[in-house]
Amino acid sequence: MAKSGKDAWEKYYNGNNNITVEVKKVAPYYEDETSSKPSGSLSIKTKVIYQDALSQHIKRGGNLKIAFQFDLSGPTYYSSIDNFKKPGGTSGIGLKPKNFGIENKTFDSSFSYYTAVVNALDSRLESKEIGGELYEYLLATLNYSKTGTVNFADIQKDSLPWGEITSYFGELAGPLACVSGHCTNISTIIPSASSCKIYMPDDSVPLYDYKLISSNGKEYMISAKAGKSVSNVVKPQFVIGPLSGIVDDSQLTTLKRSLSYKVLQVLANSEVKSGAFYAYQLINPKLLTGAMVANIMSVYQRNNDSTKKLSDLNLLMPFINQFKNSYSVMSGKKPQDMTVGLLRYVCEQEIAKWSKTSTPNLNLKQIFEKYLSYTRVIYVKMIASATQNPSFSAFGGETDVIKKVNSVELRTKNDSVARVEDKVGFQVS
Repeated sequence: MAKSGKDAWEKYYNGNNNITVEVKKVAPYYEDETSSKPSGSLSIKTKVIYQDALSQHIKRGGNLKIAFQFDLSGPTYYSSIDNFKKPGGTSGIGLKPKNFGIENKTFDSSFSYYTAVVNALDSRLESKEIGGELYEYLLATLNYSKTGTVNFADIQKDSLPWGEITSYFGELAGPLACVSGHCTNISTIIPSASSCKIYMPDDSVPLYDYKLISSNGKEYMISAKAGKSVSNVVKPQFVIGPLSGIVDDSQLTTLKRSLSYKVLQVLANSEVKSGAFYAYQLINPKLLTGAMVANIMSVYQRNNDSTKKLSDLNLLMPFINQFKNSYSVMSGKKPQDMTVGLLRYVCEQEIAKWSKTSTPNLNLKQIFEKYLSYTRVIYVKMIASATQNPSFSAFGGETDVIKKVNSVELRTKNDSVARVEDKVGFQVS
């Protein structure tokens, strides 16, 4: 990992004239490279323009000041390189395994896996696809996963894309943490984890994110999960699919007769735009009748039809009146302004609320435990944030899953009326 000072300059600044960099701490700046009398003080998050040709002392191995301008028409000033964030993008960058070119590959050791990922990371740095503090953090996370040694002190972490890191880069760092012994509980689930091969599947595989393969050929399917409030949602079809063919489990047979299971079946088998309507109709058939759903779907033909108005407002008024004071998306809208996407969004939210009530929640938890038990999917959770160094923990597989699954509920990732991308699914912690 690059250090502060000359090493960071060589890696991120040298030759990159006129790049924009951000101030990371309050510090003085000067009129020239050698002056000891400050001309002013830098403010945190101020953007400045680096001037490569004028940064002569650091080029020659002298002091660590770099040249910059507040704008291209203004004067040049100097300040220590340690006062600035390392330049380069941190958002909108793919962090899935496919973005690092390691899909459909088996790695015989943690060393070969680590080398492949780091080489891909370095290549993306050289092409300027990934840069700055994000590169440093991802590399530090890989090193931590491999060695257990924490070294994040010199990284500015407050603007990193934490959702993408924990959800997607966790799929790359997780295997390394497992086989290197830096994932809590993994040894109780996979006794031979340290000698396992790592297999990274195609991105389209639904049930797991990677496999660990022991020396005797036993395969352990692992699903990577993010911790805290950004935890991943397990799609209902992934849970229902493996359970549908099991007929010799009396408890599961009983669960299959529950409303919770039937709601999951509807969500699994329906499109995103229609699943919430059909599922909520099961939950509350008097409030959302079959005639109402049929009328909505006569308008809602495609996802981008979300902005279309209702064709039979009088028919839908009981539903609208029930929730018009419950959701801000309805606030201030006249009934005639309601759209089919808005009603879909409300149904998704109501399903999530229903899933937290006592009997549905208990059934959903038991269904999910059955899914873990029969599929032997192991969950490896990554928790990380600007204030918390990464950690990995495992649950599921052949352990006592009832003790490992703390809470289960349904959740929608469609966080607005306009978003029609994900089915309502399981959120697990």
